Amino acid sequence: MALAFDIERVVRDLLRCDLHRRAGSRDLVGHVMDLLYYGEFQIVEQVTAWSEQDQTNLVGLRGPAEAGGGLLLSSALEGATALDPLEWTETEEDPFNATLRDGMMFGAGAASAKIALACQVVAAASIDAKLLKRPIIIGALLGDDARASGATPVLDSGVASPRAALVGEGTRLELVSAHRGLLSLALELHAPSTPTPSDARWFRVRIAGQPASSAAPTLGENALGRALGLIVAWRAAGHRFSVHALSGGEAIGRIARRTELYVATTEPGFTPLGRALEVEAIAAPSLVGPSIDAALDAWFRLAPRLWELLRWASPESIGEFCPTRPLVALTRIVTHPDGSIRVHLDHRPAPGEAVETLVRDVEALARQPGMAPATVLVEVERSLLPFQGDVTGPLAQWARSALVEIDVPPVVGTYAGHTEAFATAGAGIETLVFGPGDTLAHAHRPNELTLMLHVERARAFYERMIRKICC
Repeated sequence: MALAFDIERVVRDLLRCDLHRRAGSRDLVGHVMDLLYYGEFQIVEQVTAWSEQDQTNLVGLRGPAEAGGGLLLSSALEGATALDPLEWTETEEDPFNATLRDGMMFGAGAASAKIALACQVVAAASIDAKLLKRPIIIGALLGDDARASGATPVLDSGVASPRAALVGEGTRLELVSAHRGLLSLALELHAPSTPTPSDARWFRVRIAGQPASSAAPTLGENALGRALGLIVAWRAAGHRFSVHALSGGEAIGRIARRTELYVATTEPGFTPLGRALEVEAIAAPSLVGPSIDAALDAWFRLAPRLWELLRWASPESIGEFCPTRPLVALTRIVTHPDGSIRVHLDHRPAPGEAVETLVRDVEALARQPGMAPATVLVEVERSLLPFQGDVTGPLAQWARSALVEIDVPPVVGTYAGHTEAFATAGAGIETLVFGPGDTLAHAHRPNELTLMLHVERARAFYERMIRKICC
């Protein structure tokens, strides 16, 4: 029997799950499970451990599973972003108050794969199960590391063996046949610290940026980049000061929206000034720790050579991507009590880039004599492979045809972000990435939104793809 869902209500319910609350993830799992249940799916729940977080994969099966093949519709639902409610002017200062205005749905996660999942489930439930000759498989991959470990357990479990896969992501209704990966590195810089004079004046400096994905850093303003630039400018002006407890950034995949540092100075007329800073003169803090100037010196020596290395590591195929330049972004800096710093950065490798070789080259660069007296340790925090699909295969042909049928231009292109599509493609499954909204432009930012017109078109696209492949 075919079931009719109110797509607007489904979207609202998913966006109202406050993932900042302890029960928020359970609420999201519950909502998705209810959707699958009322859509008459057989539900398989997988719980996998990744790092310190548990991840839940919900797999919905509809149609004759014994027939094999079929279509996998998967979406990775990641954890929450740190949000300032006051910046959410379209939702009455509540990021989880999903609000429809002028054809746009606002809410935290409105530009994420949550919306693609809603379209996938509603489209699958609208088709009478008696018409299905091959199964529909819904893969709802939920958790902070969904993109790192979501699709692989679903495929390895043998619960499904699809012929084709459509991975949900906000691609502006464009078909993505290739996208970049994600190499997240952490560099520990240890260097001798120097004591701070007891008569120093102290300032707390807070720097605000604009959040954005590390795959589209120019859409925001990196507060860490601003902080380091200010330190360089103050030094170039000849001011005498030391930097303490520099910290900023929140998560892999996102540039820093806030940075804080402490500045100590014995120069009578010096105040750390700059554009859009919050500067506060304070008493000597007791828990700030020693100067990190020596560790910062090491970073300033390393960074230009590191950027050059990453630039030359890019393959010729990068010319197919927009932007064509390498994508590298600082995402986080943490200061340790001993005066060392940990710098986190994201690099977005294109298909064909030798990531393992690149990591070895970074490690070799960190060991060069020019880094002395600092010691630099390199750690790979996350490595997700680029995706390269087939633009000439049956899936691409069906997808172009489906878009034409719903009056959407059949654009096939590349994507600067990353998904779990590399896992399905690596398993020999024809794969494309598609979804409503624009993840890179709007996700993890205030007043995040998606167009309801995109939602309706995406639902219609998924329904036609199911009919072409499974009926």
